[in-house]
Amino acid sequence: MRGGFHWEVRRYQSLDSTNLEAKRLLVRGASEGLVVTAGHQTKGRGRLDRNWLDRPGKSLLVSVVLREVEPFRAAALAALSARAAVRRLGGEGPLCKWPNDLVYGTRKVGGVLTESFRRDDDRFLIVGLGLNVGYLPEELDFPARLPPTSLLVEEGRLWSAEELLEALLGEAGERIGWGEGRLLEEYRENLAYRGRKVMVENYVTWDLMVEWRTENLGAGGRRLSGILAGVDERGNLLVEAEGQIMRVAAGDLSPLEE
Repeated sequence: MRGGFHWEVRRYQSLDSTNLEAKRLLVRGASEGLVVTAGHQTKGRGRLDRNWLDRPGKSLLVSVVLREVEPFRAAALAALSARAAVRRLGGEGPLCKWPNDLVYGTRKVGGVLTESFRRDDDRFLIVGLGLNVGYLPEELDFPARLPPTSLLVEEGRLWSAEELLEALLGEAGERIGWGEGRLLEEYRENLAYRGRKVMVENYVTWDLMVEWRTENLGAGGRRLSGILAGVDERGNLLVEAEGQIMRVAAGDLSPLEE
């Protein structure tokens, strides 16, 4: 396996959720390097407990278990590895939409969900990835904040989920050994909407997170618009607004028409 990292792959035809199955296997003694993949999920979840819907056999659905990895780094690793896998197999590849999506323009092709798990003194991070692979345009009728799309639609060719998984694990295994600076540099280079006007809804600034002013966290109706300048070393989104740089720790990002 490219990258020298050992993966233990468990394949299923259908599951409630690959992240949930990874948790169950961790309870039974599994460890770092566990990979759970399924052809269909009946209870898939995205960020903020939003539903992740899929049609059987049309997606790459996979969860990997890492040890003591900071969540933003893990999400960036998964998104960048998915992009690199598509490119390794001859595609153009999607871009990374902060904080955890993969997009072609304003159309979402995939998403990442990270969840922590602790077993005695061991701390793990479960990193789930859903990637729309073989959907035709008429099959992309899921309710979503961004219009859904697929590799088939965007790249104009058929894809093998198994080949994508193999390429993904190879790219991830290589990036696990990278220093934080190198991974962050690649993420910044492939960040969607950089230099464009964006809006962040229900945003939380880094300063609020540090001060633990929880009464303001996730407050409905909070909106910030400005120019997306990048991300900082902690993974906070940098938005230039009203003559200053705002560091956004959480929120729902969308591009604005220019």
